[in-house]
Amino acid sequence: MNYRLYRILLLLTIAGSLAGLLTLVPRSDASWPNIIGYKSLCTFAPAGTLYCFTIAGSICLIRANLVKKKHAGEGKRKGAIPGFMAVAAVLALALVFTVRFMEVKSEYTDTGTGATELPGGATDSVTAASETPASGAPSEAAADTADE
Repeated sequence: MNYRLYRILLLLTIAGSLAGLLTLVPRSDASWPNIIGYKSLCTFAPAGTLYCFTIAGSICLIRANLVKKKHAGEGKRKGAIPGFMAVAAVLALALVFTVRFMEVKSEYTDTGTGATELPGGATDSVTAASETPASGAPSEAAADTADE
């Protein structure tokens, strides 16, 4: 057995599991609540949690089936199918939560961040077009809102 590879994969499994748990930690200054109903470190929870657990479970299966190969003997070794089915079930559940997250997220508008703000302080292309003259420079109204 390759102990170095085994330790690396074990650390990655632990890291994925911890990341999954951290996604559920409450955080009051989160931008919006997750679909469970509270503001958490990851607003994509519980789907993000399940994705982290899927990654951790997949690494665990790889560790168990590739690194520890033939440790128990050829006749005693069980197949990996049940483990892969469990990981697939968790992934399917994560996909269901992803669809639900997208439905809930569509109710929130994210118009106040710098990521969606256009030149001149506008948050949509219609407002930006009406406040920007043909010369390309922002109008005085747009400059006043940008200063605030």
